[in-house]
Amino acid sequence: MTVPDTTTSGRADIATASRVVVKVGSSSLTTPDGEIDGDRIETLTAALAARRQEGGQVVLVSSGAIASGLAPLGLSRRPRDLATQQAAASVGQGLLIARYTAAFARHGIRTGQVLLSADDLMRRTHYRNAQRTLDRLLELGVIMQPTSDRMCGLKIKPPLCLDIAGADFFADALDRVLTEGW
Repeated sequence: MTVPDTTTSGRADIATASRVVVKVGSSSLTTPDGEIDGDRIETLTAALAARRQEGGQVVLVSSGAIASGLAPLGLSRRPRDLATQQAAASVGQGLLIARYTAAFARHGIRTGQVLLSADDLMRRTHYRNAQRTLDRLLELGVIMQPTSDRMCGLKIKPPLCLDIAGADFFADALDRVLTEGW
């Protein structure tokens, strides 16, 4: 039995897709010592800006909030306790978004941060409102950056963190909204 080469066809699908959702993990953005690598952010944003400038719609789902918050808090490594992880994420999220915003601005691209709660994905009215907002941002040529830090388990509203009851459920639901829900 032969296995079809889905890598080639998958890349072709991505190349021709009108909307792409790019998920970037912390390890793709950090140096070996755990700090955010500016060169990696520049490389990523250049590639996504090129896609946007070709007429594609781009959604960037990025980790890295905790890593971005370590140095400003004087932490030498990723904390093990949830409270300190969330503290680092709350400090780092703004810094990470600022880095992305500045990097995309160098390419003439506007960005927007989308803050969603679990209710926004589960309640029909909230879902439709969020969907219309996300669609409108893309129509306006904005590269969206939904906040989806999986370490964020607080039951509070943005801007500190997402309201996530179950991080895995929330990440899966966010993926559906961004890819299938439109």
